[in-house]
Amino acid sequence: MPQYYFHVTDGRSTYNDDNGSLHLAFADAHTEALRIAAELASDDRAYPGFIVRMVDQDGNEVARVPIDGIAH
Repeated sequence: MPQYYFHVTDGRSTYNDDNGSLHLAFADAHTEALRIAAELASDDRAYPGFIVRMVDQDGNEVARVPIDGIAH
């Protein structure tokens, strides 16, 4: 089962996901990235310009989800 990491960054500040999580398929991991972005978008803090970078177990970025583009 592939492991994915969900790092939150704006290009200057980065919050690394050091643990990651296992997902059966890419679609499952992408759904998790969308969930993280939606959760952060609903937070009282603003995340302008931040994204969730989805990275596979080999360190390759496989998706980006903008946080400020998610409906609250």
